[in-house]
Amino acid sequence: MGTIIGIPAGYTRGGAAGLLAAALGAPTMAKWLAGWSSNEIQCGVGCRHPQNNLWACGQAAPGATDWNSAGVKNYPSLSEGIAATVANLNDPKYPAYQAMIHDLQQGIEDSTNIRAGLSTWCGSTCYSGSAGQFAAQGAAHFNDPFDDSSSGGSIVAPPSTPVPPQQSNATCGSSNAGSCQACSGLGIGTCPTDQVCVVFNADGSVYDAPVAPGLNNGVCVTNAYYKAHKTAPTPFSLPAALGLNWSGDRVLKWGIGALLIVFAVVIIGAVLLDKTASNPVVQQATKLAAIGA
Repeated sequence: MGTIIGIPAGYTRGGAAGLLAAALGAPTMAKWLAGWSSNEIQCGVGCRHPQNNLWACGQAAPGATDWNSAGVKNYPSLSEGIAATVANLNDPKYPAYQAMIHDLQQGIEDSTNIRAGLSTWCGSTCYSGSAGQFAAQGAAHFNDPFDDSSSGGSIVAPPSTPVPPQQSNATCGSSNAGSCQACSGLGIGTCPTDQVCVVFNADGSVYDAPVAPGLNNGVCVTNAYYKAHKTAPTPFSLPAALGLNWSGDRVLKWGIGALLIVFAVVIIGAVLLDKTASNPVVQQATKLAAIGA
């Protein structure tokens, strides 16, 4: 896996928060900053989010592109995204940010300054009243994985392994099944203690995400949803691969039908061979061949 100035192309929410904490001079606040980021970016691998920008920063920077119409940016690398966020928070046009940073540097998790800074940052969709819960929230989501290696810039890494649609966070979210954060198998994986790492079938049923070291191939759902919707992995079938969208029962029926046809052909062939062998002309020719040998 490639790196960006020592930063892996694949990274976690906690890893990014640690970098921002150090850059802001508030090294003890990594979990709090991870909680802040989870209020801005709720999902990781497998769903759409601004690249290398876990705090939805809108700071202009070389190589940055617009992620949405509100001006949230994609950044070419995680290091550039962190630098842009620091620059934005130190912008003298927004003294509320500097007051917030001052309190964070003192290890304060909730204050009037912090709420004012957050309110300035998040505007009408603000979560500033939850500041006191950020550290606990960040601890629960510290290992949320991200992989923005396909974003270009200075990252040198193979393309991210795409997550098939039936495994996506969007499918999970539409079912209201749990946190829907990305995870890497092993059942529980990197999920909260009351959730399980699963893969979604197209019908909303789930199965245990397979173990795939280095890949984030599942999403976290609640134990209750898992127990109520657990099923076997969706098998590969030629009709499905051809886009015929057949049900499992239909595939089974066609498979049994094909086997019966093959069996019938074998039986008919055996009967024909038996009749041919008992034909007098064939028997006489067989005897002559044996004598000639």
